[in-house]
Amino acid sequence: MPLLPIQEVKPGCYLGNTIYTENGLPLLQKGVKLTASYIRRLEKKGYKSLFVLSEDEKDIELKDVVSPVLRQNTQRMLFNTFEKLKDSEQPRRFANNFNQLNGMVDKIVDELRYQQSLVADLVNLKCVSSYTLEHSVNVGILGAILGIKSGLNRREVRNLLRAGLFHDIGKLFVPEEILHKPAALTDEEYQQMKAHPEKGFQLLHYQLDVDPIISVGSKTHHERWDGSGYPLGTAGKETHAFGRILAAVDVYDAMTSDRVYRKALPPHEVLEYINDLSGTQFDPEVVDLFNKSVYPYPTGMHITLNTGEKAIVIENNPKRISRPTVRLLSGKDGRREIYDLSANPDITIVSESAEHIRPMGA
Repeated sequence: MPLLPIQEVKPGCYLGNTIYTENGLPLLQKGVKLTASYIRRLEKKGYKSLFVLSEDEKDIELKDVVSPVLRQNTQRMLFNTFEKLKDSEQPRRFANNFNQLNGMVDKIVDELRYQQSLVADLVNLKCVSSYTLEHSVNVGILGAILGIKSGLNRREVRNLLRAGLFHDIGKLFVPEEILHKPAALTDEEYQQMKAHPEKGFQLLHYQLDVDPIISVGSKTHHERWDGSGYPLGTAGKETHAFGRILAAVDVYDAMTSDRVYRKALPPHEVLEYINDLSGTQFDPEVVDLFNKSVYPYPTGMHITLNTGEKAIVIENNPKRISRPTVRLLSGKDGRREIYDLSANPDITIVSESAEHIRPMGA
């Protein structure tokens, strides 16, 4: 099930995962047979890539660490909250919306904590026009996974998840033409973009009166381990622990997402990039946690083996994260054998270097 540029998707393929509207309502269900009309509609809505299934791949089941209904209900409530805040001169009036989100946060934490193998096994397809919302939900969930693995208690995990949900709330104050600009930002535009962590903090802390640990975690998600980040320029463990977790999670989800100025990058390449910057941009302890929290080759991904054969990932192994079970797409003599790479040490996945990846902007 490759993630294809939408221009390469042909009518007759099957949609690999359900696609939702900006406010979390189903638009097209997983498994629907794509027509030229559906493809044009999705392209107009801002989708640059689609997960597609061939007839031979329809049995592959995508998994998520959080149920799709809960994920979309959370996005819908976040959408409604952000929309009200965007047009209001009295944000405090909508503090109750944040209290309603707490119920969703509790449900997400419960779903995460009761899983035996807490590893993210899905690249979430995002629409460019609703990127901020989908990204915020992903950052919250991934942050909570790292928080659980680091030994945080339930209250701390809840607060970390909320900090992730709100980490980009300051972008409500950034003009749409800057947020969705397909070209490089001017110096002035970049400064406006860089102001979003501080503006988000001001909104959360002084007008919405959320727990200070949440507003501080949100504010510090662009700080860097070596002190090169913003807005405070703190280094090492001077930066709040939530900020150090969200910094890596934010970059990972942004780079594995389609943006107006580039296509999404494969998870294994982004993980390699983050590992290369361990100890400079990112907290080494957080990077170690990340390596245990995300499958580099998600279920459904097309890969190439060192034998030269093409295969698809059909199941991941939480004990050997980088050694999934794969099924050949076109093996020798037309065979479609299944290889458990954890039991076949001589067979490896050919991975491209991540040296070409450049650091993310704001």
